[in-house]
Amino acid sequence: MIDATLSSFERDVIEASMEVPVIVDFWAPWCGPCKMLGPLMERLEREYGGRFKLVNVNADTNPELVASFNLKSIPYAVAFVDGNAVAQFTGAQPEAFIRAFLDRLIPNPSVIEHRAAREALAKGQGAIAEDYLKNSIALDPSNDAARLDMIGILLDRGDIATARMHFATLSTGTTCRAPLYNAVAMVDVARSTSMMTTVA
Repeated sequence: MIDATLSSFERDVIEASMEVPVIVDFWAPWCGPCKMLGPLMERLEREYGGRFKLVNVNADTNPELVASFNLKSIPYAVAFVDGNAVAQFTGAQPEAFIRAFLDRLIPNPSVIEHRAAREALAKGQGAIAEDYLKNSIALDPSNDAARLDMIGILLDRGDIATARMHFATLSTGTTCRAPLYNAVAMVDVARSTSMMTTVA
């Protein structure tokens, strides 16, 4: 948790939100509900282990920021993601509400690993991408997008058995199952043909 001012807002909130969601908590020392919300938000920031950043703004000493958000009451929390304000709430909400609020903003760890895998694939770093994909699937076995990318890597190197295992665990609603099944079948045929040629 850090305290932000008008001069540090760009760095502490806008720029920081390009990396992780940032929750800005407008508060004041005289505000009773703020004294309930603030410690709860600080505890959740520790519990979530860096998956979001908490920034406090003292409404009494930052009137320009209060005016820019057109605040009528505090506590007021606003979430920034990728430099934009995307969600907010007013008042000392219960913990269950705040957890749900945070969970809508914070990417699933599996999605983060999958994103890293896609970046590695784009750079031609297949082995690194595969490690990220393994992590992604371990964190969320229902992440079909990560599993599809893993199947692609496995098919590229001819590991049909493992690709079939991943294919079998895809959700039934995954739209690419039929084309993917055809791809697995074509690789099987190509493999059988090459084995027959070698035997002949």
